[in-house]
Amino acid sequence: MRKYLLLLFMFVLLVATFSQSVEAGKGKRPAGNCCESKEDLKLSPEQEKKLQSLKLNFEKEITKLSSEIRTQQLELQELWTADTPDENKINTKIDEIAKLRAEIEKKRTSHLLEVKKVLTEEQWSKFKSRPGFCGEMPAGPGPKKKWH
Repeated sequence: MRKYLLLLFMFVLLVATFSQSVEAGKGKRPAGNCCESKEDLKLSPEQEKKLQSLKLNFEKEITKLSSEIRTQQLELQELWTADTPDENKINTKIDEIAKLRAEIEKKRTSHLLEVKKVLTEEQWSKFKSRPGFCGEMPAGPGPKKKWH
């Protein structure tokens, strides 16, 4: 039984580590770095300034939430390493982590809609056609598919 729990804990740890790396990788998508190829989008100085401000605010919010997720994951690890893991406490912690992840996705959506307001239709079209835009599923095993 102890070996089973240890294997289960290692699996949860692996999943937590993987999901943390996925969270970190999300900041590299165009939504977070919309100003890196300003030449492609032909941004005006005003647009550039506004997008930089949006990006900074977005990254501040996401950094706080990502940090909270990591703290919750560490607390989940503690729950798993207890001599008698409490399923209800573990499930509650999992729900808390899921809620934080949902909040990140909602903030990402809001951020993208704010970016859209700054760009012209042509710029937005170029922006959203980039690989890795939120319309594509996150990178992982298997073929990339559109969500819509």
